[in-house]
Amino acid sequence: MSLARLILATLFCTVAFGSHLLHMRLQQALPLTDPANDKIRLMPPDFLRFVTLGHSNLMADMLWLQLIQYYGATAQEKSSRQYLYPYVDTITSLSPDFEDAYIFGSYVLSDTPEQVKQSLQLLEKGMQQMPDSWMIPFQAGFVSYLHQKDYAKAADYFVLASKRPEAPRLAQEMAAQLNRRTNDYSRCQLGLRLWQDAFENAPDGELRAKAEKRGIETRFHCDLILLEALIKKYQRDALATWEASVAAAKKAEADTLPPRPASFYPASLAELVKAGMVSSLPKDPLQRDFVYQPQTGKIQVKPLPWPAYELELLGYVVGKDPQKKPTN
Repeated sequence: MSLARLILATLFCTVAFGSHLLHMRLQQALPLTDPANDKIRLMPPDFLRFVTLGHSNLMADMLWLQLIQYYGATAQEKSSRQYLYPYVDTITSLSPDFEDAYIFGSYVLSDTPEQVKQSLQLLEKGMQQMPDSWMIPFQAGFVSYLHQKDYAKAADYFVLASKRPEAPRLAQEMAAQLNRRTNDYSRCQLGLRLWQDAFENAPDGELRAKAEKRGIETRFHCDLILLEALIKKYQRDALATWEASVAAAKKAEADTLPPRPASFYPASLAELVKAGMVSSLPKDPLQRDFVYQPQTGKIQVKPLPWPAYELELLGYVVGKDPQKKPTN
């Protein structure tokens, strides 16, 4: 090693160690209850890049230890964590492939409602820096699902995770399930295709049977979404037709007005065929008739030949309690 490189290495170690000692002193001296002190505890990113002298990963490791201390101190004193994002952002800027920093940072950020967006912002950064990581989009899926209740966005993240190398089957299964939970017909169809893919690529008979049943249940949901939409449209159209006939009778000063029907729902599902909404009488995925209640417009299905995986589907099964969890 040349004298110049030795001097630079010594200088870096001295500055880095001094920065760490300074941080420790500031942690003890500055109250966490004052958020303004957060900016003093964390050195500016430009300064940190300057002092790394080509050893940015080592500096990121030191900041990682400081982040753990900072997080622990804020948890203990129940103080603001508003500077968590600058910490993990700086760490991942110094070490872009520090996967644990993205995951841990997202986890602690999403624990605070005001920082959920920052959690996803950090994970988006990680997805750009580590395009082969399945864990980062997987974590983003859970953040969107649990903290934002955005099933469509969460499903997209899980789909992305499922396409990464070594991704677990759970990523594809979560994507299929959440696409179905959006109650959007096109999304439900996407979930159905994901279950079909899981069925075709299942490594053993047990997983193949599970994927087949989940796919059938998803097809039930897709059909129910479509039928409910058609029944509501039929109801709206029937109501509009009656209102138009009443208005026409009033305009013509007729002696009597058209009576209001007891229900604007179709008298049977065959009415949907007559109205041109479907080409034939709909059957469920097991080729059985749907159970329809014309008084309320409610559509139901007959009991499945296996305990339903999807609890929401139990609300449509005749005679089943949706609150009672099945045993599989």
